[in-house]
Amino acid sequence: MNHTNKLLYTAMVLSVLSIWGVAQTNQTEYERVTQKVLAEYIKTRGISAQSLTNSQLPSSAGPIIATNNGVTITQGPGASIPEGPEPQGGWFTPLYRAEGTMLQEMVSVSSGNVIKTWTNGFAVSLDNNRHFKITLAQDNGFSECIASDGTNIYTFLAESVNEDHGTVFSIIEGLYPVSNSQAIGLLWMAYVSGEFLEDPHFGGRVPNVISGMTAMDPTASCVDLKYTLESYAHNTLLTKGEFVLNKSLVSENLYDYPFLMEPISESTREQWLGMLKELKQAVPEDCVLSAYALKNSVVAREYHIPVAFQSEAYSTPLSQEEILNCRFRVSGMVTNIILDAPRRSLLPLIHGVASVSDDRFRVRDKNFSRDRLDYLVTNAWELDTNSARLQELSNRLIPRPHLAPPKDMSHYVRIGLLTVVILAPLGFFVIRRWRKQG
Repeated sequence: MNHTNKLLYTAMVLSVLSIWGVAQTNQTEYERVTQKVLAEYIKTRGISAQSLTNSQLPSSAGPIIATNNGVTITQGPGASIPEGPEPQGGWFTPLYRAEGTMLQEMVSVSSGNVIKTWTNGFAVSLDNNRHFKITLAQDNGFSECIASDGTNIYTFLAESVNEDHGTVFSIIEGLYPVSNSQAIGLLWMAYVSGEFLEDPHFGGRVPNVISGMTAMDPTASCVDLKYTLESYAHNTLLTKGEFVLNKSLVSENLYDYPFLMEPISESTREQWLGMLKELKQAVPEDCVLSAYALKNSVVAREYHIPVAFQSEAYSTPLSQEEILNCRFRVSGMVTNIILDAPRRSLLPLIHGVASVSDDRFRVRDKNFSRDRLDYLVTNAWELDTNSARLQELSNRLIPRPHLAPPKDMSHYVRIGLLTVVILAPLGFFVIRRWRKQG
C-alpha cells in the first residue's frame, strides 16, 4: 500500500473511533484537525472499518498449556535474542501477550439503540519494566499501534499485526494514549493503568482516555478518576473506574488543558469552547462522563490477566433524565494468551523516510504556544530531545492573540456606548449644518 493510502487508513482509525469528534465537529473541520496530527492534509470520507474474525488475529502458534474460561493459553518461544544488532529503544521481552476481539458500538443517545458497530482484533504485551505495546488491527491487515518506554508513547501505523515496523505517527510525552481511539484507551485502562495508579510516586491527573482522541477534546481534562484496584502477588488491575466531572477544572482558556492540541482555526476554538460551556451546564455537577469495568480475568503463572472488560462514554447530562445516556460502548474479549511471547523491538523499526509529529516540545501558556513539531526521519527515530536538529526546530514560539477568552455581551454594550459618545457630536454638527442650509 502506498504512503497516501497509509495516511488515509490512519485517518480512518481516528475518525471512525473518535465518535465525540465526529458527532460534535463539522467533518471538514475534523479533517483539518486530523491534518495537524498526521502532518499532512488527508481526507477520510468514504472509508469504513471492516469486521475482523478471530482467524485474522495474530498467530498464537505454540503448544497449548491450558484453557481457562474459554481462553486458550499457549507456550511461546521464550526470550531468545533475535539475530542482528540491538534496535533503537532496546529489546522488549513481554511477560505475556493477550489477543482478542474488540466490539465498538455507536449508540443513539435518544433511543439507546446501537446504530453502528465495528469489530477489530487486538493484542497487548507488557514486560517487567512497565513497558507495553498495544495493537488494534484494522482492515487491509494494517494496525493502529502504540508502544511505551515508560517515558513517552509512540503511536504508529504498522504494516503487520506483529508490529515490527511501521509508518511513524507521533511521539507523546507521558503515560497516556491521548492521540488514540476509545478502543486503545480501553486497552490501556485494562492492562496498564493499574500499575501506575498504585504507585505513590505517580500522582498525575488521568485524562479521560476512553472518551476518544483526548488531544482534541478539552472536556477530557475536566474530570477526576474514581477507581478501585485489586492487587495480586505480581500485578495490580483496575477493576472499576469512573471519570467524574469536576467543574472547577472547566476553563474558557484553552491553554489550561495540558493534553489538548492547539486549535488550528477560530471555528475549532469556538466548538471546543461550546463543549466546555455545555459541561458548565451539566446536571449534576459530579456526573459520570465515562466508565470502565473489568468483567473477568484469568490467572497464568500467577499473573492476573484481564480477559473481558468494557467502557461506556456518556453524553453530557443537561437534566436528571439524561444521566448515563450512553453514546459509545467498547467491549474487549480475550481469546488467546501467549506466555513467554517472542522478544522483539520495543519501538517500531523505521524503513526509509517517515513523518513524525513530536509532542515533547509543547509549550502552552496565555501568551505563546508551540504545538507538536512536524519533521521527517530516515531509518531511525530522533530520540534525543537535545539533538541540534530538534533544538533548532523547537526555537520558534507562536503568539496567541487569537486565543484570548471570548468577550461577553457587556463588552459589546460598552463598545456601542463609546461609539455613540464619539459619533454624537458629529451627528449634532451635521444636523445644524442641514438646518442652516434649509
